[in-house]
Amino acid sequence: MNYRQAADGEPLTAGQLANAAFRTSLSSDDPSPRHDIHGEWYCENEHCPVREVRVNAKWPEGDRPKMPRFACPSCGLNLKFHGHVKTTTLTPE
Repeated sequence: MNYRQAADGEPLTAGQLANAAFRTSLSSDDPSPRHDIHGEWYCENEHCPVREVRVNAKWPEGDRPKMPRFACPSCGLNLKFHGHVKTTTLTPE
């Protein structure tokens, strides 16, 4: 089956969504509204079993820090930012 990338904001039917595929990728650009963040962080502690952590967070409008800091859920050390997560919808042609 061949797929095409749906345009941002393109309305999709329930049937299109049922047969859609979703691709996530990392980007250095922040595609989120100013009060949201969808990103991936990395734990650099070599003794920690956690590696990648994906965070979807929302702050009250205008309260989001420039680059928020998150702690590893396992060891508690600060996580290193990898990139913003972008989800693309692919619909059957």
